[in-house]
Amino acid sequence: MMRVAYICADRGIPVFGEKGCSIHVRAVIRSLQKQGWQVELFATKLGGLPPPDLEKVIVHQLPEIPKGEPAERENASFSANLDLRIALEKYGPFDLIYERYSLWSFTAMEYARSLGIPGILEVNAPLIEEQAKYRVLVNRDLAEKIARRVFKAARAIVSVSEEMKTYLYAYPECQGKVEAIPNGVNLERFPLDLQPTIPAKPETFTIGFVGTLAPWHGLPTLVEAFDRLYDLYPSLRLLIIGDGAERERLKTDLSRRGLLSAVRLTGKVPHEEVPGLLASMDVAVAPYPDLRDFYFSPLKVYEYMAARLPIVASDIGQLKTLIKNEENGLLCQPGDAIALAKALKRLLTSERLRNSLGKAARKSIEQNHSWDAIVTAILDLAMSKYPQCSLDLHPVAKSPLSAAIYARVSSPTQKQQLESQAEKLQQYAAAKGYNLVKIVKEIGSGLDDRRQQLSDLLQTDNYSTLIVESKGKLDWFGSGYIELLLKRLGIGLEIVNPAEIELDELKQDLKAIDPLISPRTQRKPGYVPSNSQLSIASSPI
Repeated sequence: MMRVAYICADRGIPVFGEKGCSIHVRAVIRSLQKQGWQVELFATKLGGLPPPDLEKVIVHQLPEIPKGEPAERENASFSANLDLRIALEKYGPFDLIYERYSLWSFTAMEYARSLGIPGILEVNAPLIEEQAKYRVLVNRDLAEKIARRVFKAARAIVSVSEEMKTYLYAYPECQGKVEAIPNGVNLERFPLDLQPTIPAKPETFTIGFVGTLAPWHGLPTLVEAFDRLYDLYPSLRLLIIGDGAERERLKTDLSRRGLLSAVRLTGKVPHEEVPGLLASMDVAVAPYPDLRDFYFSPLKVYEYMAARLPIVASDIGQLKTLIKNEENGLLCQPGDAIALAKALKRLLTSERLRNSLGKAARKSIEQNHSWDAIVTAILDLAMSKYPQCSLDLHPVAKSPLSAAIYARVSSPTQKQQLESQAEKLQQYAAAKGYNLVKIVKEIGSGLDDRRQQLSDLLQTDNYSTLIVESKGKLDWFGSGYIELLLKRLGIGLEIVNPAEIELDELKQDLKAIDPLISPRTQRKPGYVPSNSQLSIASSPI
């Protein structure tokens, strides 16, 4: 059986939770399993237990990111790349690496490329822009460098929409490797005879919405349109499924309009309950506002269509191509409550139109948007990038090699980091099957060549590979020369996390050696230059 490592290093995605992104992850894993793959999941956040049909998935939980200041969490997320690399080395080999792109993760795609196996990167959103706009992004420069790094390493990139593909093509590293493959739906969850969870009286007409109660989902437009119709049709009911930051504002708006008695807010519900709730609707809506960059591939719309619901959606982004106006749904101007109300009135007053649009919507999903079809397209894309790869051969096991580890920090205050660094390098060496002959831990500046323990290590040759975390741990500007000299001794240099510049540590190194390189400057005892006096240009990682 072929093995695939599915990577979800995003701390905001509980893989077994109820978010749309969580459902998406599980859907891809489920389809990979159906196609005969043995899936091993590497995830930062699980969010619960796997459902029964995913119990055979082997789960490797990555270290959770500790709470703290945003800058500290960003650094911890970046450092977690080493934990992921160790895990991949330990539990591999794999035939395929599949990763859902996250803000600080790059090592999975580099691991795949280093082994010559397919590496597929799935990109669902412009995460850098979202983090900066809706949350907090301290080190945007580093996030951009990581994005370029992972895009460069990926063999194939899947975007969920043409708009997302256009965004990715702004990166030179993405040219020629991005394919827009939209989301899908599991048709088995939507049998045609499904009974409603919330049945209504015969005269009641239910308009429904599913999704996070977020500013970009157009709920104020929906409420205004419903208000206009409710005056004319008092038997109307509005069913809103989901929860989120806009819940209280939504309730306030409904109360002000006197509509609370006509509206059912379910709050957050388990995903397995969604089909029955959709069966409780007569019409479904996706009333997105006029967003400048609409890159979504909304899962809810695919589920609306699978449930044979007539849909009114905003004429925007991918929805323009998914929904053919007047054929399998109705489109209206984004953010236009009057246009939305008119479209809903047409459906309310015409059962024939509702039936024809609903049947056509289901047929569109059956033909083009089952998850099995989507995953097949993704795998075909990967193989087109690897025509020489049969996907059924594991690397031949090699005899264990001997290795030495060199770990370093700049100052005694970082001793705990030194121990952690050495421990992770030992885990990495063990995962790769090395026999460790020496572990060297040193405190000293990376800009000072008087590091006795490193000098002693380089003068011995009783190991085949020297393992360091990054170039900066060995020597900031001379690691290339050290690698060349080691090669002449028959020793390989293995850099686990090949970042070019680690800016904060380089500043610490400059502080540590400042008195040594400036002996003629008159300074008070204990002088340490401030960060503002250490202006350093960082190189791309």
